[in-house]
Amino acid sequence: MRIKPSFQIVLDTRRIKKDNTYPVKLRLTYNRRSKYYNTGHSFSQSVFDSLMGAKPRGLLKNNRIEINAIEKRAKDIIEEIGNNFSFELFEKKFQTNPSNYQNIYIALNSYVTELEKEKRYSSANTYKFTSKAFKNFTKKEILHFNEITPKFLRQFQKFMLGNGKSITTVGIYLRNYRTIINKAINEGIISKDLYPFGKGKYTIPRGKNPKKALAIGDIEKIYKYKPTFNNTKQFSKDIWIFSYLCNGMNIKDILNLKYKDIQNGYILFKRAKTINTSGTSKTIEIHITKEIGEILDTWGTKPKYLDNYVFPVLNNELSELEKYKIIINKTGVINKNMKNIAKELGIESSISTYTARHSFATILKRSGVNVSFISDALGHQSIKTTENYLAGFEDDAKKEIAKKLVDFG
Repeated sequence: MRIKPSFQIVLDTRRIKKDNTYPVKLRLTYNRRSKYYNTGHSFSQSVFDSLMGAKPRGLLKNNRIEINAIEKRAKDIIEEIGNNFSFELFEKKFQTNPSNYQNIYIALNSYVTELEKEKRYSSANTYKFTSKAFKNFTKKEILHFNEITPKFLRQFQKFMLGNGKSITTVGIYLRNYRTIINKAINEGIISKDLYPFGKGKYTIPRGKNPKKALAIGDIEKIYKYKPTFNNTKQFSKDIWIFSYLCNGMNIKDILNLKYKDIQNGYILFKRAKTINTSGTSKTIEIHITKEIGEILDTWGTKPKYLDNYVFPVLNNELSELEKYKIIINKTGVINKNMKNIAKELGIESSISTYTARHSFATILKRSGVNVSFISDALGHQSIKTTENYLAGFEDDAKKEIAKKLVDFG
């Protein structure tokens, strides 16, 4: 006799979330094997018990309706597949079923899962924050695409700014939502008439990036700085300088360097960010100067096996998620130390790991280097991106030119 798949809505108590709730999942069992699928909901044990009770009330009643819809969808898909059942076929239908995307939180959560499978944890987190921001604004656990109108988005923007969020953050969250709704439209799940962006509708704001480049004199101060009896601060300073000297290489790429990436006096690497966003990436070549070599000699791990990480932060035993968490933590430590160093040196500009990259590009521009060369050095896919990087310098240059017009002395 053929074993029929069974399913159940369960509270996954294997790991508690930061808000002290557990995710609600659909547990599908077939041939003594079980797999779990997110529903987009999470509750405490007591709330879940009330939700699954005989007569849930208020908001829980709406949540129960949503859960019932998920159960019905699972049942319908199982019956549709029939004797050809497999987890793979179920997942394909379950995850692309139109009703799965009617609740925006489910759509967001589904995309988070995709990103995490691709080990794009940083991007996945921004989508989690987007979902949380919508929930904070609406106070609703169910939010459908037809509720997101231009008026809704304007009110959301006002709400976010009123709660201390920057216009840049608002832009990030709403570009995330735009990705989700485009995905739903392209898959024929919703009508393109529900698209709330564009002319005469809502325009996603873009924050003007503050100038992040340092003057060459300030960079010299940092380069010559020697902290007293503080190895962590010395490492932070050296990694910052390494980034500046190595084409503005970001911390993730620096910490992921292995000795096999060092060949014939050059560092060869591809930007992880560009690979993730475009699927392709230029190989960036960096000549190892005396200054770069000194940092490698000081901090490089020993022995120099080809598969060893250059800097003593990551190791080959870690999972990708563990590496991501370590890189985020180490970046925070470096930023904190660099702010303290700047304060000690009397540098008024705000300093972060990103400042090293922006300073690299701007110093080259000020030195007369061609924008096309700078673009290649940064690993940008287009010169337009590089021009945006250099916008702050262009503003300064215009001011200096204007001064020259009345420089009668």
